[in-house]
Amino acid sequence: METEEPKVETQYSFKDYLQSVEGKIRDYKNHGIILTPAEELLNKAQNALDSGDHTNAKTYVEQALKKAEEIKNQYEKAKNAIAQAEGFLSPIGSAKKAFEKGDYVKAYRLAVEAGKKKVLYQRLFALGVVIALAVVSGSAYTIRRRKERERKLKRFNKLLTKAEKAPSYEKVEILREAYNLIGGVEPSLAQKAKNLLDSAEKETAKILESLIKEFNDAIENLDVKTAEEKLGEAEPYAKAMNKSLEQYRAKLGDVKSALTTLQEAETLFSEGELSLTYSPVEAVKMAKKAVKIAGDIEGIRLRAQELFSRAERELSRTLSKGDSLLSEKKFDEAIQTYGSALPLAGPSERPNSSGKR
Repeated sequence: METEEPKVETQYSFKDYLQSVEGKIRDYKNHGIILTPAEELLNKAQNALDSGDHTNAKTYVEQALKKAEEIKNQYEKAKNAIAQAEGFLSPIGSAKKAFEKGDYVKAYRLAVEAGKKKVLYQRLFALGVVIALAVVSGSAYTIRRRKERERKLKRFNKLLTKAEKAPSYEKVEILREAYNLIGGVEPSLAQKAKNLLDSAEKETAKILESLIKEFNDAIENLDVKTAEEKLGEAEPYAKAMNKSLEQYRAKLGDVKSALTTLQEAETLFSEGELSLTYSPVEAVKMAKKAVKIAGDIEGIRLRAQELFSRAERELSRTLSKGDSLLSEKKFDEAIQTYGSALPLAGPSERPNSSGKR
């Protein structure tokens, strides 16, 4: 389809486009790429532009750019192929010559062929070397294997000596190393290591179980300090047995949180009783929160129950006071007193319309 001649006002922008293409081709040349076909097209574009034939000038510039990109891609493919084909026993000379002349298509084809030949030559060479070395290496391999066996036996005996004086959790790790080390060397010694390892694992598991029991006892007694100590002592034993202590850490955290909450609740009661103006509602809420956090611990439940009992006594005292005021027909004071009991009393404890509970 015939291209409409560019308007006069676009002439300078086209010249800018031409210059940018010239710059790109110049940049490619600076990298060593031979771009003769693209340069010839550029010359035609310049001649067409000089003669006022903008349509053909534009066509030649576009063709020049396309040709430059095409040659650049051929250049990179050939360069990479030559780089891969170079090396020991590589017949790469012809490909390099074609590359230097700018015939990148031919250079790529020759480099690929050279690469295949290089692989074949190297395999043949390697096969010859292997055959030549096989005879020599047989005795060397035997010597190396004997030395390796002696080294492992020496290390094995050191590990057994070290295990004798180690605590059970360290003994497990040491004997595992000894067992893995000697397994493919001496079956009888491997069995010995396995028996020792089984015994050490049983001992470690027993100690870990005992420490966990002491931890649980301390938790039940709300002895946080002892629980922390026992959990710390259990750590290396658990690690040796690949056991996790996360559930016990979480339990300890719950108990500490519940104790803190209970202590705050007890403080609220104590401060309120001293001021004679307290309301135990917040203290009861805290006690319920503590039970929710660690209600499976009897000590937590008992301390919370004591707070609930104190709250019930406060409720009973307040209601009795309200009853007395009601019997004295001091209705406003009675209503106020009953109202102060509402936060603690459930719906069943609220006074009815007759004033009775």
